[in-house]
Amino acid sequence: GLQLAKQLAGRGCRALVLTSRRGVLSPTDREALTALGVHVCVRACDASDAASCAQLATWLRETMPPVQVFAHAAGTLAFHLLPDLGPESFSAVVGPKFVGSTTLVSEELPVESALLFSSTAATWSQPGAAHYSSGNAALDAAAAEWHAAGLPGTAVDFGPFADAGMAAGLDNTMEAVGLKPLRLRCVGTAFVSSGGLPHRVHAVLDAARFVRVNTVKGPWSLVAGLAQDEPASEPPAAKDNGSRRRVAA
Repeated sequence: GLQLAKQLAGRGCRALVLTSRRGVLSPTDREALTALGVHVCVRACDASDAASCAQLATWLRETMPPVQVFAHAAGTLAFHLLPDLGPESFSAVVGPKFVGSTTLVSEELPVESALLFSSTAATWSQPGAAHYSSGNAALDAAAAEWHAAGLPGTAVDFGPFADAGMAAGLDNTMEAVGLKPLRLRCVGTAFVSSGGLPHRVHAVLDAARFVRVNTVKGPWSLVAGLAQDEPASEPPAAKDNGSRRRVAA
């Protein structure tokens, strides 16, 4: 989310309202944004609390100029196998993903563009994260519902990032299952290149390894033929061995 804010500032945005559960922004990041001529306001808001989100929406509507771009990057990750997944542990992970987005994007807070940070966990899941997969799938469904109602909204299912986010420092683990780490510079372009579609998947795969890992228990139609398909967007780097694929669908 902070990376997107920096990219928006670099593209001419002159006012940013940044929220987090604690409502804290480091002096270094604030100085970097203000150096670009941006007015920065930092507010505390718990994305899993509908009342907190509603208060933020009211403050924005009554205090600030009209919001042009709303970006929702909140999330919590936990690992529970299904037998251990109860209502509380499920809500703790799904809430930050779903509650804030549906509360803040409405007719009460009209926006020109709503950008939802979803995850590839919603597309092909991951072990021990049924709740995280569900929360991101809910974001994808919300974007589709908004489009059907004539409201703006794009959910991008991002693969793991190398330098930030929940998967930071887990490059080896992710690459073991065929997921290549994304660079932060792709955040803004992933939304721009969505072409106004409500849903997009943005990940870089070692296609051969990804298919092999995900078909151990049998064939899977989602990945059928993936290793043979041409990349959907940018071509792989020149040094790739041909099995790496950049997925943008």
